[in-house]
Amino acid sequence: PLKNVPKILPYVQVGTLAIPLVGPKSQRSKPGKIVDGQQRLAAIRDAERKSFPISIVAFIADDEREFSTNFIRVNNVKPLKTTLETELITTIDDADSLPERLARKHAPSLLVEKLALDDRSPLQDLITRETSPKRIITEQSMIEMIGNSLSDGQLYEIANKEDLSYAQKEEIMFGLLSDFWRAVQKTFPEAWALPPKESRLMHGTGIVSMGFLMEEIATRELGLLQASLFGNHPNSEDNSIY
Repeated sequence: PLKNVPKILPYVQVGTLAIPLVGPKSQRSKPGKIVDGQQRLAAIRDAERKSFPISIVAFIADDEREFSTNFIRVNNVKPLKTTLETELITTIDDADSLPERLARKHAPSLLVEKLALDDRSPLQDLITRETSPKRIITEQSMIEMIGNSLSDGQLYEIANKEDLSYAQKEEIMFGLLSDFWRAVQKTFPEAWALPPKESRLMHGTGIVSMGFLMEEIATRELGLLQASLFGNHPNSEDNSIY
């Protein structure tokens, strides 16, 4: 603490904070991560000056999830690259800790991640994400399609079932989406997994439109749908409802 400095607030202390760097340079772990300002820091580094004072705001994060939350908050004024933002959202457990704009994307992003990675999904390895670029279907198309259903469709009905846990709801929603897209794959094999320029089915407009078709079929066959979702495994081949 610096001496002879007027007290600003009871919880504020003015002084010098020293962060020790332990061990040989080649084996030393970094004491922190930069949330924002990487380009400015790179410019200071390339200036080759021995010292250069800069103002920073630092926070202590207990784990990677808390770091991701703060990273998104800091970059919320000027949004991050969409695919990076979406993938970071999936690392955060509590949607309420996110700004409202991002909180709305939390549930759709989790479902898209599951559809992209789960080996029970017919869409596995077809969805473009930050860590899996150059795939067939854009992530945002899937988020829009799922978001529409979560707003006032069949996914909304599932999400608001009070007798189910969050994990159960997510698995049932994943089951509905997997069964539907598996049926789409079987119905339109000639248009499946082709680049959007060659297949309107895989284009963003096609993905969103198929979402509305899913709602129409699910509403018409509500009894069969409920029996299928609450009785069968998500990778069931019995998707005759579609």
